[in-house]
Amino acid sequence: MSDTIKPRLHPALFWLGLLLGLFLFLYMISSILLPFVVGIGLAYILDPLADKLELKGLSRTISTTLISLTFLCITATLMMTLLPMLVDQCIELAAQIPTYISQAKTTLQPQLLNLTHQFQLNNAQTMKEISDSLTGGIKNLAGGIIQSSMA
Repeated sequence: MSDTIKPRLHPALFWLGLLLGLFLFLYMISSILLPFVVGIGLAYILDPLADKLELKGLSRTISTTLISLTFLCITATLMMTLLPMLVDQCIELAAQIPTYISQAKTTLQPQLLNLTHQFQLNNAQTMKEISDSLTGGIKNLAGGIIQSSMA
């Protein structure tokens, strides 16, 4: 018989691979996890209140129903009062974006001129391309922020 040693996977590599697999799995299903995570968090936070109501003589079912309805009413009230203000502010921000872009262009133009002199870019077309590129980037960034906040 030969004394061959079987190659063995180091335990740290096994656990690292398992951890990476778990993170990959969570990343793949991350779009559907938020409601579950929020539900678990709310259950964790509101459980002591249910325990206190249960100690006062209410059943667990009535306690959780009462807490859920109260939480739903508070959330609905907050949404009805805060959502219109948020929408108005987003509309106002969208209306102000051209002003912010012109201010940014006015602020950045001297910096661009400094860079063109520093890198000896005396071509007016190059300056216009850089300026247009920056303006387009700012517009895209602002539009993306507004679009993601409205979704």
